[in-house]
Amino acid sequence: MGNLTLQEQLALRAQLTFKRNAYWRGENGPFCSRCLDTEMKLVRLHQDGPDLTPYCPSCRTQARDPNRPPDPPGRAITGDEGGEYDWMKN
Repeated sequence: MGNLTLQEQLALRAQLTFKRNAYWRGENGPFCSRCLDTEMKLVRLHQDGPDLTPYCPSCRTQARDPNRPPDPPGRAITGDEGGEYDWMKN
């Protein structure tokens, strides 16, 4: 996707919205903001680790939901406990 013409790049960007620290294409996403902004690569974020923070498998950027409350001291909230903050469900 890095070899897109300027018109193709503009068309792709017109299809995307930026919310909760990631790009979304309608209901599809989240996609890495760093990869898209710097390399025009549309890379889907993955969830891993004890708190299921979404990360990019390409550049390792993490995209924590800014609306999620801070983790309690000494323990991370899992995706199930995050409830409405499990934002990868959109």
